[in-house]
Amino acid sequence: MITFGWRIPFLISALLVIVGLWVRARMQETPLFRLSQKKNKVTRSPLLTVLKTSWRQLIQGTFIVSVTYTLFYTLATWSLAYATTNLGFTNREYLFLLMGAVFVFAAFIVIASLNADRLGRRKVLISSSVALIVFSVVFPYLLQGHHNFFGAAAFLVIGFALMGIAFGPIGAILPELFKTEVRYSGSGIAYNLAAIVGAAFTPTIATWLATTWGIKSVGLYLGIMAVACFVSLITIKETKNVDFTK
Repeated sequence: MITFGWRIPFLISALLVIVGLWVRARMQETPLFRLSQKKNKVTRSPLLTVLKTSWRQLIQGTFIVSVTYTLFYTLATWSLAYATTNLGFTNREYLFLLMGAVFVFAAFIVIASLNADRLGRRKVLISSSVALIVFSVVFPYLLQGHHNFFGAAAFLVIGFALMGIAFGPIGAILPELFKTEVRYSGSGIAYNLAAIVGAAFTPTIATWLATTWGIKSVGLYLGIMAVACFVSLITIKETKNVDFTK
């Protein structure tokens, strides 16, 4: 597994690229975009337009999404290294815990998405960001003691539940931040900027913080990202009942 086996999932995932290309080639434009085409409201330079007219939404969208990346890589990457080097877990033991917690993540994506349609995207995401701020303060205490199975399991289950709540409504709220004529470009840029801000260096930063300042500083790092998400959410309007055809 260490020398070659880990490559197999990556090789198999090449099939998903083919499936993605097939789906994209047959995908129709959304009804709203087709309506904009009829009204001649489609811009020929959506990238320039979104940077000029929707830069605030780009920043908001970036930080709304980035905390989910930071949380995911803290849970799935950094904590694996920390647990196997500092808490006495073997790779196999902790990976089994991770695999179980991922099912919690999947379940809460569905729950959060349904509630976002029922209660509003903003309400669900604000509640998740507040809960993440609390979690960032509490979780260092769960990752203490040698081979603390219940603490590690609680850390992963709670963390992935909050991850699901934070991630589920993003598919709705992120494109709804932007006007129809720049929606694809705006949501795409914000999502990929979030991957840079929230994910690219998270395992490295978290490892350095834990080594230099202790595990509580990792919680502080996650808390700062959650606060940035919270600030972004309170500066946007609810989009659940917005009529985008007008």
